[in-house]
Amino acid sequence: MSQEPRSASIPLWIFGLVALLVILLLVTFSGQQSAAGDASKNATAGAEIAQAATEGANTAATAQAQNSSNFDATATVLQGDVRQVMNAAATHSLATVQAESTRKAIAQAEQQQLVATVTANAELYAALLQTPIAAGTQQAQDMAATLDAVQAQASTIADSAATAQAQANLSMGRALDAESRLVAADIKNYPLTLLLGVQSSRFSGLNQPGSALWTAIDTYPEIAGFLDGSSDNVYAVAYSPDGKLLATGGGDSNVLLWDTTTHARVGLTLADHSGSIFTLAFSPDSKWLASAGSDGQILIWNVATGERKAPRLSGHTAAVETVAFSPDGKTLVSASQDATIRIWDVETGKQIGGNLYGPSGGLYYSLALSPDGSALAAGLQDGTIQLWGVADQTLARTFTNGHYQAIYSLSFSPDGKSLASASYDQKTIIWNVRDGTQRFDPIYDSAGVTSVQFSPDGKQLLTVGAQVTLTDLSGDYPTTLKTLTLPDLYLYKASYSPDGKTIAVTAGTNVILWQPDATGRFKKSLDADNRTVRAVAYSPDGTKIASASEVITLTLWDAATGEVAWTYDDPNNYGWESVAFSPDGTRIAAGNADHNVYIFDAATGKPVQTLSGHSSWVMSVAYSPDGTKIASGSSDSSVILWDAKTGTQIGDPLTGQTGDIWSVAFSPDGKILASASNDTTISLWDVETGKLIGEPLKGHSQAIYALAFSPDGKMLASAGNDLTIILWDTQTWTQIAQMPSGHSDSIFALAFSPDSKTLASGGADKTISLWDTSTHKAITQPFATEADWINSLAFSLDGKTLAAGIGSSQALAHETALYSLDAPDVTSLGCMLAGRNMTSEEWTRYVGDIPYQRTCPDLPVHFSVIEALGRKAEAAVQAGDANAAKTAYAQAAELTVGSLDARASNNVCWYGSLNGYADTVMPACNYATENAPSAANYLDSQGLARALTGDLQGAIADFQAFVDWTQAYGIFESERNLRLTWITQLTTGQNPFDADTLAALKDG
Repeated sequence: MSQEPRSASIPLWIFGLVALLVILLLVTFSGQQSAAGDASKNATAGAEIAQAATEGANTAATAQAQNSSNFDATATVLQGDVRQVMNAAATHSLATVQAESTRKAIAQAEQQQLVATVTANAELYAALLQTPIAAGTQQAQDMAATLDAVQAQASTIADSAATAQAQANLSMGRALDAESRLVAADIKNYPLTLLLGVQSSRFSGLNQPGSALWTAIDTYPEIAGFLDGSSDNVYAVAYSPDGKLLATGGGDSNVLLWDTTTHARVGLTLADHSGSIFTLAFSPDSKWLASAGSDGQILIWNVATGERKAPRLSGHTAAVETVAFSPDGKTLVSASQDATIRIWDVETGKQIGGNLYGPSGGLYYSLALSPDGSALAAGLQDGTIQLWGVADQTLARTFTNGHYQAIYSLSFSPDGKSLASASYDQKTIIWNVRDGTQRFDPIYDSAGVTSVQFSPDGKQLLTVGAQVTLTDLSGDYPTTLKTLTLPDLYLYKASYSPDGKTIAVTAGTNVILWQPDATGRFKKSLDADNRTVRAVAYSPDGTKIASASEVITLTLWDAATGEVAWTYDDPNNYGWESVAFSPDGTRIAAGNADHNVYIFDAATGKPVQTLSGHSSWVMSVAYSPDGTKIASGSSDSSVILWDAKTGTQIGDPLTGQTGDIWSVAFSPDGKILASASNDTTISLWDVETGKLIGEPLKGHSQAIYALAFSPDGKMLASAGNDLTIILWDTQTWTQIAQMPSGHSDSIFALAFSPDSKTLASGGADKTISLWDTSTHKAITQPFATEADWINSLAFSLDGKTLAAGIGSSQALAHETALYSLDAPDVTSLGCMLAGRNMTSEEWTRYVGDIPYQRTCPDLPVHFSVIEALGRKAEAAVQAGDANAAKTAYAQAAELTVGSLDARASNNVCWYGSLNGYADTVMPACNYATENAPSAANYLDSQGLARALTGDLQGAIADFQAFVDWTQAYGIFESERNLRLTWITQLTTGQNPFDADTLAALKDG
């Protein structure tokens, strides 16, 4: 697998050419503006010339009037002509006016020389006017033509650029699709597999069955999602009793809450611990959440507000391994490595009674309360289990001789009669609570078992060791039901959801949601048969599916629920080869290996007719569209037409083909019957006369196994052993297209969608493909990738589901399967399952130089992207590039807001402030403390930023919160003393943060 980064960007020479054209456009536009300015100036000059001409004409007219009254009319006319010249100049139409004015002036000049002189002056003025206007006009026209040419060229290049970008996106999408398939083999990479598929769809629009995304979503149908929010291993997980929330906690000291329906983070980050979280427990009413871990403190949180209930439950002097609420929620029990068990009053936070101790000061690693709250089981480091009475706090019983290493987990059965214990000695033991005896032999794992829990109904046992295991307890001895193997992921705890359908498993920094009974999102497997499913058919109303098994069962299924309506087993143990519904849905015809066709009542499943006439297996049956006839094709090389009402044979068998008849099909108008044979031909029969229509259709080079008429009657599809699909025109019976199918083995099944736009094919290569019947190209990548042959296909009435009959003589798999072809929003589902966006490293590795974007817009940016910007800013600081550092910190701070990652936000706040960009990173500081208001170390970072930006009172408050927190836990004494010094200095108006102090903090 290539790890080289790829880019979907347009080649640089295209951008250079576009830039050159843009410059040319700007120069042209500037020239056009200049020409327009020249034309305006010319028009102004023209107006002045015209005015002068008018004044000259008026003078000439006056002189003429004094010499002769005969010139009065002429002068008036001439004056009007010259005014026309002036008006025409204003409208840039002077050429026409000049010609007319000259003609009239010449005529008048024959009467008077003075008039000729005036006319000559007018022509001179007009010529002077016309020359600059004409030149400017021509220049503007030339510029406009150039501009049009450049714009056309730019448009062409822009179209080419858009096409190139689309092609680059498509290429990138296909590359990511391929990468998604490559990483899919390892379940720990499942989120990345999904994200690559989603991003492939974003680039290319390839979002159909057969794409990597669809394939990935259905690869692990039992994985309901990954919850990704921790920066360290997750050690604790708990469902709220109402089933609405899931709480997780681990090595990063934070507790996170998740919506169990959407898998989205909800509420605040609960961060007030100073060490790892080992245990979580909800109160019975789901209002409170208790957390505890390596710091020995027990905190109780208000789930709705995220506020910590005061006071802390303090008293343990070592790590608290387990806590549990009593059934009434009034008390809390805790077990610790300080060798004590303590019982607490939830309301007051005070301990009830004294400490419960193990033998010889043994360390406690686990505890469990009985369902009624009367008994408390506790597991110790040496493998001993104690059973205490809660009311009187007395030791009732000790279970020994079972384990020899630490008991990491305990669980009471729902009825309280059994107790399961899981030990690091690789054993799980189920005890009778009454007498301490073992119900079964120990259940062994190949690694230490760290978690055990009874299912809500008590019939199963959930354990975590080398893998996650479900064990059936309903029989005489435990039997393994299912396992979930997650190699290279640190497994620790698992918990059932209240309804028992989902199991939350801690796996490294993730929590994986496992639904063991899930069978597929896009594929629904109906109960597997015991032999190959040869044929499937939908009822005309789409509510039922009939499937025919080679040996020996004919089954009718409810298409919506998958429930069996009835089954009929061949009493002679031959088996069924074909099946078809009557058009009214009341009858089912089935071809049998005993050479007969059987007709069944579709409602009851009882046989009502037997049609005998063939001498070998009946490979295919079909009802005519009007329901009056049945056609059957047999391996005896004949086709028989039957009267559907009486069951009698119509005429002689239709013969002429020399091989097995694998498929028969009526045209939608019922006038033609097509039959496909081993002899590579298709025969067309006149249904009314039983005569052969023309010569057999030839085009295949090997046996033909499948035929299908399109519902619109325009096409007949055929396919078989030569791996080719041929579409035939039913008007001319010529080939429309011969399509290399992409299948790698024989094609056994063809089916048209109800709208005739899609053709489905399946066969011995165990895949299904979908084809566009207008373009004759594959719509999807081959999908379904089953464990055995695809023998038969049928579309549902709405075209959204495809039924398949699966199996072969190899007996690898036998089933009737339903495939969804119309998922509402596959990308959203992929994102929900992935639970995160790509990391910075993943984006660079698989996408390349394209700027990072959120593959899943509704999920926050991955914290690694924020961290990468922080490293970029630090490198800029080291290089002395202040602008680059500020830009990187500003980007990081912007991304932190809404990231739901208080830790990453805090890091940006702290290091940005130390490097001199406190004002720039202040949004990150504020977000960290808003998202995790109880986290004293985040308040400490914000205090530094506030002090550096002049908010001294805010800084004092933040530093004081940190001081109080360290005192409560008795930790970080030197850091506490330093903050106390800062508080004193800030209170007196001094600035404690000189360059040396900041450098020391940074180095520390």
